[in-house]
Amino acid sequence: LEYNIINSEITKNKFSVKTQYYEFIFTQIETIPIYELSISGKKLKNKNLRIVKYYTLKSILSKFKVHDCGDFQG
Repeated sequence: LEYNIINSEITKNKFSVKTQYYEFIFTQIETIPIYELSISGKKLKNKNLRIVKYYTLKSILSKFKVHDCGDFQG
């Protein structure tokens, strides 16, 4: 997906990006760099775009693997 950025704003614990139809807000929710994304504005109609939350401890991060989208046929 690609959007033209109209405005962006950075505050102490928040970064927001405004486009024509949406506002993407990244909020730092912990003192360590953990951010939450919220999207406001027009409803997203892309069925392949799902916003979910995942949290894990840094100590077990090495158990995760990075995959290319091609590994899962898209």
